[in-house]
Amino acid sequence: MRQMGSILDRISGNPSLIAMKWQILSAVAVLMVSAQAKISEGTALLDKVISHPGSYCQVCDVMSAPTEIPYRAFVITDFAGAGFSKANQAAVDQNRGPLIKAIRRRLLAVDFLKLPKQPKADPKPEENMDGDAFGCDPTSLNPLLLRLIVQLHATETLPELLALEEKLVKGIAKAKDDVKAAPPLVDGWLVQEE
Repeated sequence: MRQMGSILDRISGNPSLIAMKWQILSAVAVLMVSAQAKISEGTALLDKVISHPGSYCQVCDVMSAPTEIPYRAFVITDFAGAGFSKANQAAVDQNRGPLIKAIRRRLLAVDFLKLPKQPKADPKPEENMDGDAFGCDPTSLNPLLLRLIVQLHATETLPELLALEEKLVKGIAKAKDDVKAAPPLVDGWLVQEE
């Protein structure tokens, strides 16, 4: 942009080039609006596929152990059987670039003190494999966001993931040291005692 300004300053004294200056400025404005539209498009798609992924298939399994062993086992289900419908997956694949930019911004904006909201009703429930809708608050740290990163092979998000991890670790440490501090709030994971 700075180079563009110096070029435009040099041509401002020439009347025939003044028209070119306005054409260049108009082209830059159009490119900026187009880039902003792509960013908004990526953010809207990210919100849509996390709130309403469109595919859910519950898989139940049993964990058993000898009863004479005194232990506690915990199960953490990461994706709770949720996935993306074919339509959502196609949209994700076709919009990788804007979606990655939206994911990078979203990772930095995650607020671990904010209670995740329940998504509104799925506008296309027919895309859910077994009729159950499942979605997460798209502004929270959730398994669907991480699944998108894995499916897109989004290595570009590594700096933001590391920053998010640091914020999460600090939140956990604070909650551990201060009984009044809330633990970091996330959405979509189920932790239960077996």
